[in-house]
Amino acid sequence: MDHAKQIKIDRFVRVRPNGTAIEVSSNQTEGRGFVTTYTDITDQIRAENEARNARARLVDAISVMDEAFVYFDSSDRLSLCNDMYREYYPKSADLFEPGITFEEIIREGVKRGEYTIPDDAEEEAWI
Repeated sequence: MDHAKQIKIDRFVRVRPNGTAIEVSSNQTEGRGFVTTYTDITDQIRAENEARNARARLVDAISVMDEAFVYFDSSDRLSLCNDMYREYYPKSADLFEPGITFEEIIREGVKRGEYTIPDDAEEEAWI
């Protein structure tokens, strides 16, 4: 009880021998009491593992493609690309990290001489 009274906020996950994942969350109340909740998060953990495994399989498949591949999300941020894509743009390859925007890649690529801007084009308009 002394230990329980010292708890301010405590949260952890415990996996039971049968594989059930339980999130345990304890919070102290104003009257020096405490409330502990136990939530079965087995389905959530399973879904996260399945998503992680599916992404790993997708990345593996994309990495062995003979063609260049790049995927930007709906916010124009790079999600993933393969080595062939990096080979196509060697001066910018180090920029190709998840989260960078397409515009950031293009702007830095122009500075590095990755792209040839037509003589009759204004650089900012081309970007």
